[in-house]
Amino acid sequence: SISGGGGGGGANATTTLKLANETVTSSTVLQNDDALFFAIGANEAWSFRFSLMASVATAPDIKFAVTAPAGSVCRYAATNVEDAVSTPQTTTCGGSTGILNGTGASDVYEVTGSVRTGSTNGLVRLQWAQNSSSANAVTVQTGSYLHAISTTTPTVSAATTESYITVSNTGGLSAERAL
Repeated sequence: SISGGGGGGGANATTTLKLANETVTSSTVLQNDDALFFAIGANEAWSFRFSLMASVATAPDIKFAVTAPAGSVCRYAATNVEDAVSTPQTTTCGGSTGILNGTGASDVYEVTGSVRTGSTNGLVRLQWAQNSSSANAVTVQTGSYLHAISTTTPTVSAATTESYITVSNTGGLSAERAL
């Protein structure tokens, strides 16, 4: 995967591009995506969007989940963009979105939502699986990506307040400039 930005420590946004296909057959167990995850710090809030190109047969279909550190609150839903079908909002980190239909062709799926951590930092990670076990492969394809944006309001302390210096020219005029 290619990542830019970062999370879990003050970065404002992160983007990750999936560089290899990932395939699951004969399994309904939600598994971690190999590339689509980001770090999140304690007491942070982020919004996220997983945009997925996937090849999914009409049977087994596909389901998604998003996991986060212990004590986090998650809200997300999934959509099959081409079918214009959405799942109900999931409000539990790690909770399955339920079934999204496959068409036998490459489709675009999106998982969008938000997460707020408690006192534990860690990873926010996309999970996915077949909805019903089948020898027909489900493949999340190269070019799928994650984009996440911190929505945490920065805190201001004495250590982060602006400092000023006074600059004088030879005529005795002065101006203040922020450091």
